[in-house]
Amino acid sequence: MLMQSITFVQFVQTAVPHVWADKTIANLGTVLPKHYGKLVGKTIQEIRFDNFEDAPCPVLIFTDGTSASVMCDPEGNGPGFLDIY
Repeated sequence: MLMQSITFVQFVQTAVPHVWADKTIANLGTVLPKHYGKLVGKTIQEIRFDNFEDAPCPVLIFTDGTSASVMCDPEGNGPGFLDIY
């Protein structure tokens, strides 16, 4: 399946409102790019899987010692899936 490339703003305007239909929608256009921008320039050194309530939670370990967990939502209510293409 070929995925169409869209800008982050297009993503926020189309997909995100269906996921987080609350008062924070107006702020997502600035909050999410700043949050995910922390990944720019990082190099993955290791991938490990932590146990999250008996489910594997992918954790990316970066060469600078920081890490990122793949969670199902911003509140950390469970592990998620990182789509790689």
